[in-house]
Amino acid sequence: MISQLQSIQQRDSSKPSSIVVIGDETTTVLQRQIIELLSYALVLSGNRVLTTANSGADEAVARGALRANERMLTIVVANSMNSMSESTREDLSGVRNVVELRHTGLSPELEAKLVYAELLGGAEKLIAFAFHRSRMLRQTIDQALALNIECTVLFLD
Repeated sequence: MISQLQSIQQRDSSKPSSIVVIGDETTTVLQRQIIELLSYALVLSGNRVLTTANSGADEAVARGALRANERMLTIVVANSMNSMSESTREDLSGVRNVVELRHTGLSPELEAKLVYAELLGGAEKLIAFAFHRSRMLRQTIDQALALNIECTVLFLD
């Protein structure tokens, strides 16, 4: 794991890396604090961070990146901002780069697959915080590996 995180740090400083950071929604407070700190550090070292608007780990990713530099954060959402709850819209108000896929009427699983596919389309690297039971995240990791995206997976269990 340390060598994978060091490879993220060793990059061409003239071009920011696009790093997708995603994770499970059921994370502890301590896990979310660590994820937020990692996201903050990634952005401070010049990387662009991409994630979803999900709660839990992804919310921590967004908080850390926003604290470092809101221009280096991109959040992908399945629907339009108008279809989201007021609290979600409020949470995303500081995010400059929101990609709205505008998919409606789809199952949550299909929406998640489409969001993750969109994220991977712009990724050079993937960092995932998952449990072994996290089927959707593990499928996304497999998809990233198939696309030759460098993956670092941290299992939380």
